[in-house]
Amino acid sequence: MDVPGVAGLDGAWLEPTKRSAAARRLVFPAAQDRGDVWTPPFRLMAALGFQGEMTACGAALELPLAAWTLAAGPDGRTSAAWTVDLQAAGLDRIADPAVLASALSDDGARLLVARADGRARALFATRGGRLTVEERPGGVAVRSDAPGGQTVVAIGALDQADLDRTLEHLARRGLAGLARQRTGHDEQVMRGGAALTSPDDAAAAARFEAAKLEADATLVELPGIGRAPLLRAGGAEGGPGVVDTRHACRTALGLLAAGLRDPARDTLRFLARCAGGRVPAMVSLDGTITGGGPEDTQHFIHLAHRHFRWTADAALRDELSDAITKAEAADSGGAGSGAGEALRAVIEDEWGIEPDAPNGAVRLRPRLPGGWSRAGLSRLRIGRTILELRYRRRNAVTQLAVRKVMGPPITVDCELPGVPVDAAELDGVPLGSGRARFEATAEHELVLHGPG
Repeated sequence: MDVPGVAGLDGAWLEPTKRSAAARRLVFPAAQDRGDVWTPPFRLMAALGFQGEMTACGAALELPLAAWTLAAGPDGRTSAAWTVDLQAAGLDRIADPAVLASALSDDGARLLVARADGRARALFATRGGRLTVEERPGGVAVRSDAPGGQTVVAIGALDQADLDRTLEHLARRGLAGLARQRTGHDEQVMRGGAALTSPDDAAAAARFEAAKLEADATLVELPGIGRAPLLRAGGAEGGPGVVDTRHACRTALGLLAAGLRDPARDTLRFLARCAGGRVPAMVSLDGTITGGGPEDTQHFIHLAHRHFRWTADAALRDELSDAITKAEAADSGGAGSGAGEALRAVIEDEWGIEPDAPNGAVRLRPRLPGGWSRAGLSRLRIGRTILELRYRRRNAVTQLAVRKVMGPPITVDCELPGVPVDAAELDGVPLGSGRARFEATAEHELVLHGPG
């Protein structure tokens, strides 16, 4: 078994990323504590641990590649140790031990481990260290020792073609290029979705941005099925996690409300492919499907309905029509949690946004925290229209400005629940009540005058 060369390890190295603990095709611990690295549908590294200071770690966005940079500790040395067993990431985590074959390069810088049945392989490389291997029952024990600092890279692959693709990307971009791609995606998430401003509570805006990154970082790619949010298991023995339908739908709903639509679309397609007439409760990283019940079906249907309300994407609705008609239409009714629910709560509960993209309309019923005198929400996407909202309250006067930034005009039905109104005006024109309905073509302002 020939050990392929690995190019692209020299030069600048990965900086610590905002969300380095997750990537599309890898699930791995970013901390120095021992943990497992998973490359769906197999475990790539078990009981991974380090000696020395970890100065950077990261995972490629779309490739099954993870890397760590270690700086020497007080004794001037660094080491990394792990076991390779390439076991399937099934729900019960019980599998027959795989028969493995391994080959170490002459210089000890590269190690290839493959299942004898050809279902998975792993390639490890070190820059600055030397690998040693010990065959043990249940796996291959690996160490990488260095007299100083070192970089350790792990690549998982389903077959040789999969491995060749990753090596080609690594050689072309280098580790620094893959890191820029990952951090560039994080920046795109922050710029591309809705943005909250709240001068009276700066932490609220920071939490909103963090929730966008956290929710997006849960997305994982399962070969042959697609992409969906992963529910991470807790604790060292918790395993890699699963795609849990209820968690996945709640996460996708939050990202959808925040204007990040691709995850919701991908989640719907993922669940439809797994459904076969019945929406699953969960899907493991090796593709094992556990059939779901009525509540799982309700979450799937609710996400499909909300996606259409936010996007008016008739093509996706038609694509999923068979899966949807086999399910029972109902609201989700389930309590939410996590980063996705935090995003949804800000958009739909606090700002009271109810989209109707198919009819080119939106309803606004803001119920912002009582301590806020100013707030804003920008890059709000409803269908093909992008809006910006600005809220201001001073003494007895409350103002809500709606600006159409891009896209076609949209009908806005606007009211501020709980705000006492003696007089109201829209764009300087008096209204008979505190409710306004208008077509947003540019910038418009609803002003409410309270008692006094």
